[in-house]
Amino acid sequence: MKKPFFYILLLLIALSYKATCQNANLVIQINEKLIKGPLYCSITFDSINGQRSNVLYLPGELLLDSTIWNKIDKDSTKSFWFHFYGTENLKTTPYFVKLTRRHLKMSYLILNVYDFSDKKYKKMYQWLTDKNYLVEPEFSGSGKYIRH
Repeated sequence: MKKPFFYILLLLIALSYKATCQNANLVIQINEKLIKGPLYCSITFDSINGQRSNVLYLPGELLLDSTIWNKIDKDSTKSFWFHFYGTENLKTTPYFVKLTRRHLKMSYLILNVYDFSDKKYKKMYQWLTDKNYLVEPEFSGSGKYIRH
């Protein structure tokens, strides 16, 4: 009984947050499965472990308040780190993606995350990174990673 109430409350917060934000077209997929629920994510500008600014992800949209959007839009900001947590099978995994202002200004951005806890993706992509996951940004004119 508590779950529906929690989701309704989260949706109401998301809608009120959306009214005062700048949107970026973003879709997140983990192991080829769309992340459907709202996620509270964060952005850091200096390093992975820098001061985090909270943002909201709804399927198809990344909602950034005006202060974060202005900081991303400044000429001095070359890139930033986008943090989010994928939840699957009661396991929470943190993901870190380095993005640029150009990524968020594209007509769309799809983050394909391949988590190596699934052996299928580990076999295909582990040779490309030393992390436990690989993030493949997809946008108009982007390339694809070669599968092994």
